[in-house]
This record gives sequence, structure tokens and C-alpha cells, in this order.
Amino acid sequence: MSQDLEIVARDNNLCGEAPIWDAARRRLIWTDVSSNSVYAFAPESGEKRIISRDLTVSGIALNRTGGLVFGGPGGLFLWRENSSCRLLLADPADQPFCFNDLIADSKGRIYAGTYYWGSAGMEKRGNLYLFEPTGAIKCVDEGIELSNGLGSVLAIACSTTPIRRHDRSSHMMSMPRRVFSPIEGRSCAFPAEEGIPDGLTVDSAGYVWCALWYGGQVVRYDPDGAVERRISCPSSKYRASHSVVTT
Repeated sequence: MSQDLEIVARDNNLCGEAPIWDAARRRLIWTDVSSNSVYAFAPESGEKRIISRDLTVSGIALNRTGGLVFGGPGGLFLWRENSSCRLLLADPADQPFCFNDLIADSKGRIYAGTYYWGSAGMEKRGNLYLFEPTGAIKCVDEGIELSNGLGSVLAIACSTTPIRRHDRSSHMMSMPRRVFSPIEGRSCAFPAEEGIPDGLTVDSAGYVWCALWYGGQVVRYDPDGAVERRISCPSSKYRASHSVVTT
């Protein structure tokens, strides 16, 4: 894999999040949380445009009908071209859904993690939820400070703790989780000089690619957590996308 980097968009994004590759339409989609804008970029034509404005979006998943599912502080929304966003799931009375990252699987289910941070820091810990197409909701993990990097086999970067991996072979994810720290020989959180684990993806060989916030790098870890390679980035704050990084 070439390690040459190409900047595909210069939009002064203050907090670019949730990049996802739409293979059917050959476009890259991402959100700038700070400007409440969602972008689409087609590499073949070079066309780049804003497809959604004025909605805070921090997580994106592809919808089978050609739309997108957005997650953010207001819940889950369905976006379709030339149409207003439709609210799919609002906050329940007992536990407001403030979503950060999310991912959809081949069964049409959505996994989304919540976070509760205010001006003074973390107000309480969030959870990871599984949303079924039937409308059923199940909490499948708890005590998450900031859910990030829901990869294709559901590896979760929790920012201040080791990356957690779930076995999704069980329909309701009842298998116990396997916890590993992708710093060789360590079982604690990432050291400051490495950066903070943020967006990630898992490739076909089971290796985890993780962007390290403040670390200026994307790192590939083998299934046991050992570093396989590092790719330096021109920014200290950098994110990896599920379904974009390939080997």
C-alpha cells in the first residue's frame, strides 16, 4: 500500500468527522461538525458539494435506498437527496441519545454510541446501542467515555481506554468482549506521546487501522495489538474511516 497522502478537499473544516466511502455512487462523504455541514466528494469528476446543512451530524451510515443515516445530539435521522431529514429516533425520556459514532451492518442494524460531555468535561458515561430494523433497541456495552471508531467487526475506540473488540457472531452480541490495547505489551490507556485513539476501521485480514488524535498518525495493528505500520500525517488531529482504508 502506498503511503503517499493526497488532500482531496480544502474547506477549512474545523472538525471533520465520520468519513465513509459510498462504493455504489463512487463518492466520499464526511461531516464538519463545527459548521453543521455534510460533504460529498466524487474523486473521478472532482465534484465536491455540501449535501446537508444546519444539522449537527457526528456519525454517518449508508442507507440501502440511496440515502444516509445521520447520528448526532438530536438522535438518528434519515437523509435523502432533495428532501428534508426525517427523524428516525428521538431521545427517550430516561436516557437522552446524544450520538457520536455509528455504523450499519449487513442485516440493516445500526450500532451507535452515546456520549455526555459538557463545558466542564464528562457529565456521565455513555453506552453502545444496537438498533434493529424492527425498532427494538438493546444496550450492548456500557461505561464508554466517548464512543469512536465503530469498525467493520465492531472495534471501539473509547479515546482514553484500550480499544475494545466485540464478537458480533451472536445476533444480540451476547458473546463476551475481548479487550486489547494496541500498544505492545500494555494493558493501560495510550501514552500521551502516541495520541488518542479516534476513528478506526478493520481490514479483511483482521488488522485494525486507527487514527491517533493529537498523534499525527494512522497506525495499523495486528489482531494481537502489535504495531504493523505507521503512516505519518500532516495534521496532529487525524481520523480514519470505516470502509475507506484498504490493504
